[in-house]
This record gives sequence, structure tokens and C-alpha cells, in this order.
Amino acid sequence: MNRHSARRQLLGREVQRLLRLAWPIIVSQLGQVGMNTADTIMVGPLGAVPLAAAGLGSAIHWLVIVPCMGILVGLSPLVSQAYGARDLRACHRALVQGLWLALLLSLPITLSSLAGEPIARALGQDAEVSRLTGEYLTALAGGVLPFFLFTAVRQYLEGMGRTTVPMIITFVGLAINIPANALLIYGVDGAIPALGVAGSGWATTIVRWSMFVAVSGYLVASPMLRMHRDEPVRPEPALIRRVLRIGLPVGGQFGLEVGLFSFAAVMMGWLGPLELAAHQVTINIASTTFMVALGVSLAGSIRVGQYIGARRPSRMRRAALATYVLATAFMALCALVTVARLLANPAGGAR
Repeated sequence: MNRHSARRQLLGREVQRLLRLAWPIIVSQLGQVGMNTADTIMVGPLGAVPLAAAGLGSAIHWLVIVPCMGILVGLSPLVSQAYGARDLRACHRALVQGLWLALLLSLPITLSSLAGEPIARALGQDAEVSRLTGEYLTALAGGVLPFFLFTAVRQYLEGMGRTTVPMIITFVGLAINIPANALLIYGVDGAIPALGVAGSGWATTIVRWSMFVAVSGYLVASPMLRMHRDEPVRPEPALIRRVLRIGLPVGGQFGLEVGLFSFAAVMMGWLGPLELAAHQVTINIASTTFMVALGVSLAGSIRVGQYIGARRPSRMRRAALATYVLATAFMALCALVTVARLLANPAGGAR
């Protein structure tokens, strides 16, 4: 076997390992999209104005949530490198500091969520859409803290290659989300008042607390964590700064990307509630493809971090190349399918 054939074979093996790590992350990301899609479908029968409010509220919410998620992603390289070096104590220290950082990040986001109506009005939105957006964001405010705490724990678990647990918990959350939406949006005669679009926000908050409680139960029952329960839980500013040095650029990039989508929702709102409602449906479909590439990228960062910790630079480079190959190939395929569909049905695409 010549050198090029050997390299291709090694790259193929790395792609296979990357896929084994990535698929639970991808499914978990799709589960998050599934929750947003379920919200859209179940709010839809209320009419264009409530659906527009849910779309605008979601856009504002994710605009401030996603950059903070990016910051918490800074945990993953620290955990994966420590795990690659077989230093489980350092993994646990990173988790503790990630939880402190999640708590700090949740405070301003929670407070800003309580000002949803003034924010929507300042963005030039319809008065009724603004009012309902305020109710929706107020309902979401209580779920910000558990969402960030769950994200920190997920980065910890995924950094050690335990990607299946967050995936399972995400789908448990999706299973809770659907009946919770039905009960809180439409109510139950004589038992639960119909909350409308705000009910969808409260359902999301319930789901986020449920997911955090579930992942906390897993950590408490895990022998891996039990070994380090005597570790201090106080904040370590130096370690938090390390997370921030990695996470702030990631959060900034995530914020710019989501900002484009969020501003598009605001512009749709200028056209009217019906246009904003249609945009909400369309963007949920488009988000699905992005989440696959994001899941592959997150898995790639874990593989690279583990190889750095294990001091295997050649494997690190191969893992990075495999990540680029998979993510680029998938998004190119999605682009080709979209273009082919438009060419096959230009009238439908124009509509």
C-alpha cells in the first residue's frame, strides 16, 4: 500500500470514529429544532398574530441566548483535552466553573427577557404582536438558568465523549414539550386556563427545568462524578478566564450568525404579522440542515481536543480534516438539493 492510500484509509477510519461521536450530538441538536418546530405547529392554529409573536419572541430570545451558549462551548476543549490526558479531576473542575459561568450569564438574559414588549415596540413591531411577544418572553425568562446549566453539563459530558446521555435527555424534553404545549396553550376546561402564545413559553420553561433535573440526576448517580465529590465548588477566576478566552470568540461568531436570522425576522415584522408568521415556519425548516453541520463541528472539536490532550498531533490534524470533509460535503449536498428543487419547480420557488 502506497503512502497516499494509507492516508486515505486512516482518514476514512477517522471519519467513521467522528460519525460515531457526532450522530448523538446531531440528533440532540435536531431535538432542539424539533421543540421550536413543535411550538410553531401548536401555536399556528391561534392565528397569524400569535404565530408572528412567537416567531419574533423566539428570534429575540435566541439572539441573546446563543452567544452565551457559544461562551459555554469554551468548556468543551478544556474538558476534552483533560480527558485526552486522562485527568478526570481537571474535567470536574472545568464543569464546576462552567456551572458558575452559566449562573452569571443567566442573570442579564433573564432580566432582559422581562422587557420583551418594550424591545419589540422599539424594533417597530405591530402593537398586538409586541404585547404577545412580551408575554412569551416573560414566560421564557424562568427557563434561562436551567437551560444554561444544562448546556454546561452537556459540554462536560460531550467533552468526554459521552454524547448519548444529552441526546436521550433532549428527546425526553421533546416528549414533555408537546403535551405541555397542548395543556398550556389551549388549556383544560375547569382545570388549566388557556394561556395562548405565553403557554408555549411556559411549556419551554418546564421542559428546560425537567432536562436540567434529569441530567443532574445522571451526574449524581454516575460513579465517575462520585470520585470527585470532595473537590471544592468555589469559583476559580483563573479557570473561568480560560473558558472565556476560548468561548468569547465562539459566542461572538454564533451571535453574528444568529443576529442575521433574528434581524431578518424583525424585517419580516415590518411587512406585517402574516409575513412574519410565514418566515417563522420557513426558518424552522432551514435550521434543520444547519444543525447537522453544527453537530459534526462540535464533535470534531471534541476529537481534536482529546488528541491534543493525548499529545497526538498527527491524529489531531486528521480529525480536523475529517470534520471539514463531513461538514462541507453535507452542506454542499443540501445546497444541490435546494437548487435542483428550484430548477425543477421554478413557479413553486417563486411563490
